[in-house]
Amino acid sequence: AAADAAAGRRGTAVDDVPPLPDVWARWAALSAAYVGVGSEWGPRIFPGHGWYESDRRSGSVLFLLPGERAVLSGGKWNSPLLEAAYHGGRPLPDLYAGAPAWVTDSVLNTRNRNGLLTFCLWWDGGRWYRGGSDTSDELDVPLPHIWTPDETVRAMTGQTGPGTAAACEGLLTALGAHRATSREVAAIFTRVPGADIDAAVNQLSLAGLLAA
Repeated sequence: AAADAAAGRRGTAVDDVPPLPDVWARWAALSAAYVGVGSEWGPRIFPGHGWYESDRRSGSVLFLLPGERAVLSGGKWNSPLLEAAYHGGRPLPDLYAGAPAWVTDSVLNTRNRNGLLTFCLWWDGGRWYRGGSDTSDELDVPLPHIWTPDETVRAMTGQTGPGTAAACEGLLTALGAHRATSREVAAIFTRVPGADIDAAVNQLSLAGLLAA
């Protein structure tokens, strides 16, 4: 970071991913839906971060940091960037040019430990930034269904069943305003006998999106 600052290198502002508040609310909503139905798949919320691994060997983590900052990183198993580097003699993707000093190993997906990280974005000052390499094509598989509200609701109803779209949409809207209640969580599971509503509520509590 010091070397980049001295050389005048800065991160590249991008709109490859929706704004952080939207991503976090959608990630949490999906996590609640998957956990509530007892699925072993799907994204999860842990203290301070969201986690996701797809069934196609790709995945990501989203770490929230104080001061409305965040780091989103992960890897695509069949990344063209890594294919070009490891089998084509091209340089590894430049993921960190201009990154601030708080983008460290502690907030990166563990793929960085063995050379399989294919993207890293950081949220600062209300914008997403990346390093020198264009990693927009790396994001489709490693991220959960957070691109639009409609996509998130469809993924939720894929778990909660037909006839629950309105309840899922209502919960997602409430999460965006940080005013979701346990009643709204329970409403999305009316077609799921034995749903673990408490576990779903806990996901949203960890995300900090429940009504006070």
